[in-house]
Amino acid sequence: MGTPTIGYEGDSTLTRSEVARLQLVEAIDLFVAEKFLAALTLAGAAEEILGKLLVHRLAMPIIKESARAVTQLRGETGLSIMNEKSEKELVDLWNSARKHGQTFSESR
Repeated sequence: MGTPTIGYEGDSTLTRSEVARLQLVEAIDLFVAEKFLAALTLAGAAEEILGKLLVHRLAMPIIKESARAVTQLRGETGLSIMNEKSEKELVDLWNSARKHGQTFSESR
């Protein structure tokens, strides 16, 4: 199997973080062009790559940090935010739009 290319010039070797950065740039361009589903899909793919790189470096992906912050805030304040969902349920909810190409709401 040959070296992956980006289709613009000869063979290129890209790091995972470079791929994620390119995906984010394209996602932003698509979002500005109001191509929301494609933008969401690409941004989600970049988030997944970057999240795995963080795990590899023994750090926590931002989506998991966010879910943990929501559950901690809920515990400290007693507020019923995000419908009492667990950290895993929050991550699954936030990823559902990308995975299924659907919009979602907090009440889901």
